[in-house]
Amino acid sequence: MSCFQGLFFCPEAASLLLHNFCIYHISPPGNELGAAAICPDDPVPSAEDLADQIIEDLNYFRLGAVMCMGISSGAYILSLFATKYRERVLGLILVSPFCKSPSWTEWFYNKVMSNLLYFYGVCGLLKECLLQRYFSKEVRDNAEFPESEIVQASRKLLDERKGINVFRFLQVINE
Repeated sequence: MSCFQGLFFCPEAASLLLHNFCIYHISPPGNELGAAAICPDDPVPSAEDLADQIIEDLNYFRLGAVMCMGISSGAYILSLFATKYRERVLGLILVSPFCKSPSWTEWFYNKVMSNLLYFYGVCGLLKECLLQRYFSKEVRDNAEFPESEIVQASRKLLDERKGINVFRFLQVINE
């Protein structure tokens, strides 16, 4: 699954989305579920290369103009794609897209996460940093309510990722 799991499984949204749209989920190389560790000798695609891979996917599935939805780094890559291939984009839904020039605190935070990934892989501290970045304290851990299903699903997804693959993807995004 993906970060859109909550949206697709919400009964109100699912009846609209799943019955009226064909949904394609595109992951960067090595970040799809069950991916093996990427060989260190393999070239790392740039964010622009990842945007170009989207057009290859659209052509492969013979899709015309599409509506795109992305979060964070995916939103950034989709914005690059939409800029380059305007005729293939009907619309964009972008949530918290990364910008090319991060603030110094964002830069520092990314360096800490990259170092954690490089030395320790997808460890508990890294997972907590990522979850803290994307979910409010009320959603993550609240004395009144148990941790939400989407946070639990995100934890599970992080467990299934290879640290080196995530590290290489962060390198691309932080260039």
